Amino acid sequence: MITLAFADDSIFQHALLKIKIRKDPRFRLDIFAFDGLELIEKLEKANEIPDVCILDLQMPELNGIETAQRLTHRFPKLLLFGWTTCQEPSKITQMLSSGVLEVFAKEDVDSMFTAIEEGILSQQKNQMRKEA
Repeated sequence: MITLAFADDSIFQHALLKIKIRKDPRFRLDIFAFDGLELIEKLEKANEIPDVCILDLQMPELNGIETAQRLTHRFPKLLLFGWTTCQEPSKITQMLSSGVLEVFAKEDVDSMFTAIEEGILSQQKNQMRKEA
C-alpha cells in the first residue's frame, strides 16, 4: 500500500481527495494539512514518513513551490506531486523545478493516482538495482 501526505487549503478538496483515497485500495492517507508549514510540522513529528506527498500550488503560509523546496532537502526520499487549478505555465515550471515530479489539474485525480503508482514502482526498481 502506498502511503500519502496531502496539503491543500480547501476543505472541499480535502473531502474530495479523502473520498477518492478511501475508495482506492492502492493508497492510504497518513497525513493531511491545510498549508505547507502545517504539513512540514506533521512530517517532522511523524513516526513514519509517507511514500508520496501531494501539494497544492496555491496555499497560505507556505505555497506548494516553497513547500516542495523544503521537503526536497529535509525528506529526499519523499516523492512529490503537485495538483492545482492554476493554468499559469511559469508557476507549473517553478513547481517542477522545486522537486515536484509532475503537476496535475485537480479534476484529474485518476491520472495523478496512476502516476503516483508508477513513480513508486520506478523508485522500487531503482532501489533493487542499487542493492543488487
